[in-house]
Amino acid sequence: RLGAAKVLAERLGGDPMSLAPEDRARLVEAYKAAIEADPREIEGYLKAVELLDLKDPKGAAAILSGYPLNRAAPDTSDAFIAGEVVRLLMRGKDYTKWKADSPELQTVGKNLVVMAMVQSLEVISGYVTKLEDANHTPLLCNVYAAANRKPLDDPALKQFFQRKGWIVGKPMAHLWAEAAALSPPG
Repeated sequence: RLGAAKVLAERLGGDPMSLAPEDRARLVEAYKAAIEADPREIEGYLKAVELLDLKDPKGAAAILSGYPLNRAAPDTSDAFIAGEVVRLLMRGKDYTKWKADSPELQTVGKNLVVMAMVQSLEVISGYVTKLEDANHTPLLCNVYAAANRKPLDDPALKQFFQRKGWIVGKPMAHLWAEAAALSPPG
């Protein structure tokens, strides 16, 4: 199916961003079909996102959020997809208006954990600053705790949160479950 989507792209020709909206929509649907046929084939996701990135970043993030991250043993591809989801959702300033239980903020938190666990906490520092400025510190506490595989009430983490001036919120069970799934056995 990916091949069929590529053939359609060639037939439509030109720069994907210069396509008529209905042609772009047809092409996105063709890539979605390729994704459905092979959910771990990353190219279909990237091609669909390329078509939506500037015009519909939330739609692009929704497509990427469907990528089945390998939670048992995430790799750099998983971290890349997670980073793209975060980048797309945090484009602009919408994140300053998100409520603590908003699906966008929860999605950003889950993907920041994957990024930090596969790469490092330093990789997410720019997003941390933005979320900190938007007063989303309860989420950040959960992200840091999950990425470090420690409980929120860990003394060293509590001290870190106090130094940062972060307010610890309630534990976010989904971040903990994912961190446990990402933790090495033993």
